[in-house]
Amino acid sequence: MLIAFYILFPVLVIYLCYRFPAVNRIGAVVICYIVGITLGNIGALPDGAEQAQTAVSETAVALALPLLLFSMDVKRWKQLTGAALLSMVLGTIDNRHHRLETS
Repeated sequence: MLIAFYILFPVLVIYLCYRFPAVNRIGAVVICYIVGITLGNIGALPDGAEQAQTAVSETAVALALPLLLFSMDVKRWKQLTGAALLSMVLGTIDNRHHRLETS
């Protein structure tokens, strides 16, 4: 039941943002944070809520990372960030070399 709330409450808030301009001005993220902080601080969450929160957050991250990568255009990314990528690689190598010298 708690996991359903964690999933469906943000859906409800997003729907309310589309339906009511006043709610949209506040923003879905801000409303979800306010409700989450309030529920956590008034003791409304049942015992064992931490396990459900962990399960939902781990699943969300596991789903979000591939979805972000699927939408990435790697060929275009390489064209746009060639110099930045080169400097990052060189900086990483230089930093690693510096750490090996100081050890």
